[in-house]
Amino acid sequence: MTIDAEEVSRTYGELTRAVKPVIEVSLSPAQCSVLELTLQAPTINILLRGFSLQVSAEEQPLHIQQPGTLRMSPSALAHPALAVFHLRQGVEQLAWTQAAHTSSQAVSAALLALHSSLLFLESMPSEDQDQVLAADPSWLGEAFRSLASLRAQQSSPQAIIAGLAPFLRFIHAFNDLLPSVGEEDEIAIRRVAECLALAQPTERLLTLGGDERLLVHPGSGLNKYGCSPSPRPWAITFSTCTASSISEAGFAYAEAQRRCLFPLALAGQLVSGFAEEMERIRRHLAQVLLLEQVPGAKILLTPSGTDAELFAVHCASAVAKRPLLNILIAPREIGSGSRYAAAGCHFDHISPLGGAVQPGTAVEGLHCDQIQVQELELRDETGQPLSSGEVEDRLHKWVSSGIKAGSSALIHLLDSSKTGLGAPSLECIAKLQAVYGERVAVIVDAAQMRVSRANLASYLRRGFYVIATGSKFFTGPPFAGALLIPPSVASSIDVDSPFPQGLSGYVSRWEVPEEWRWPQQVLHLGTSPNYGLLLRWQAALWEMEAFFAANSRSRYSIFRDFAEMLRDRMEGRSFIEPLPPSVYCRANGEERESWDSVPTIFTFLIRRASALLTYDEAVIAYHWLNADLSGWLPAGSSEAERRLAAQCCHIGQPVRIRYEEGDWLGALRIAPGSRLVSRVCFDPSIGENQAQRLAQQVDAACIVLDKLEIICRYWQEFLQASAHLPRP
Repeated sequence: MTIDAEEVSRTYGELTRAVKPVIEVSLSPAQCSVLELTLQAPTINILLRGFSLQVSAEEQPLHIQQPGTLRMSPSALAHPALAVFHLRQGVEQLAWTQAAHTSSQAVSAALLALHSSLLFLESMPSEDQDQVLAADPSWLGEAFRSLASLRAQQSSPQAIIAGLAPFLRFIHAFNDLLPSVGEEDEIAIRRVAECLALAQPTERLLTLGGDERLLVHPGSGLNKYGCSPSPRPWAITFSTCTASSISEAGFAYAEAQRRCLFPLALAGQLVSGFAEEMERIRRHLAQVLLLEQVPGAKILLTPSGTDAELFAVHCASAVAKRPLLNILIAPREIGSGSRYAAAGCHFDHISPLGGAVQPGTAVEGLHCDQIQVQELELRDETGQPLSSGEVEDRLHKWVSSGIKAGSSALIHLLDSSKTGLGAPSLECIAKLQAVYGERVAVIVDAAQMRVSRANLASYLRRGFYVIATGSKFFTGPPFAGALLIPPSVASSIDVDSPFPQGLSGYVSRWEVPEEWRWPQQVLHLGTSPNYGLLLRWQAALWEMEAFFAANSRSRYSIFRDFAEMLRDRMEGRSFIEPLPPSVYCRANGEERESWDSVPTIFTFLIRRASALLTYDEAVIAYHWLNADLSGWLPAGSSEAERRLAAQCCHIGQPVRIRYEEGDWLGALRIAPGSRLVSRVCFDPSIGENQAQRLAQQVDAACIVLDKLEIICRYWQEFLQASAHLPRP
């Protein structure tokens, strides 16, 4: 399916309209306030679409009826946590039940919905959990504790389902769609255990199938990147050079993807259905990126760009059939785990599908003793970029030495670093390949994806591997990666040679190209579905299509005008020191007035008093930006200062940029992405026309700078407060 401009406009328009419940009873002002507050929550507004909500006199807090109706009692509006939980529980029951076609499937659906609802309750803050568990119905607390105990014991899915089955009798009290449970349903109850991994809230699934970077801190609700797996529309977001919280539209598409698997799960066809959906994602991605321009190119889906590096190393080694010199460009300005992955080693404490691993240890089967990593930074210690001549001289020297020693070279062409730098030049690569031929392979680190489709196709035609993501420039949720494999390499991969054993911890057989699923090739790869990866890519694909729904002239002009307006607004701010923006010059593949020729990462140092912030201080400022600091301001602060301090601003993580007096200085980054274009073109909630919407987005970026000024002004006060309060 291709989403056009009309569909994008319609989606944005629908997201601005709140769900309107039917209220059949008198509510107190407090209950009205709870109801209004609850329906304003982005996830509730999204999940309720397609269902009707009525507030009426009910014995139970929740009552589920046909056709798609949730009836709530005023008792469920005693506290926001109660209202949120019961609405989530009701939506789960309806969504699962609507997928059931037989009475036994309806029983399975009720159990799966209960499991998902209890996991949602588990994710709520402890004080909200207490509110829910202290209210009626009392059986809910028993079910919650039972599931917690079973999970703590690492019980099997069959044992968990058996433990939840006794609570079916209580679901009858509020679910008109649940038939009586008979002996014949015991088989369905046992069979549903294989679907348990899918029976989880969407925001929980979005955090699974990755590594520690996806784990959410229970206090902040944010992961290591400062992102939320739920929409966060109140935050100003220019963080695409690191990662972004999922958008409301992205969440809606991820939820729709989850629900489309429900009928297959209840019919016992979940794994085959998942495999088909992953194949559809691969075809859809190829369509969006116009990869039909490069016949024979393949897509291998991976949790992240760093994971893709492992597969590139495997493929390059398999093709070269000799030791590998892997030349890594600007390791300080790419993913922190890339140094390990480039050497064929684990880079985190958790592998996406394989559990605990040790960073720096070899991935089984990748023959790390045959891989040498050489690192080439693109900045000197003063922060100045190296000249193209310096980069080229070092590369020629290293490649020459490596090949003389009997290795093949794998050169990383960095299309865009965390600050927009790129190297080496295409001319440099061409010279090396002219001399050394197939002994020089190239992998393009395009994980930032600040590259046009024409230039992407050009890379693949040249025979370059490409690391791609849907979760940086394209603003999909973190951990949607891919390795694009050029036709020349894809045809050289030996389908009778299995993937190394250790890579089974990173992908299943459903993520590799269909043509590579020969029995021997996928011998070591499992069949466990990575639902998180599926949902994250579905959300990312919506963002990609929304971006490309805008015409090419709009894509270019919006980024150009944003860059010019932001640079003008940054001038005269004494507390920041902007670095010159950089864009990789791709030369031959360049389109005229292509959006990827315009800077989209704006890097700057921060000055407090007379000194620039060190890297460690920049990390503190980065976290403070993304939190409500209004309670930390000293007495006497102005109302304007409190409003700014309360505004959450998510931007790019600090980068070590310059070495001075024995310490690294840290630079922050404002980085718009594809969502800037789609919102300016199609989102009516931020302005009546494109000019107003663009101005609103520039104003939002300037609020980031205004809050940074507040942080610098009250730095010592914030430090003192943070010593006594939980760190934001």
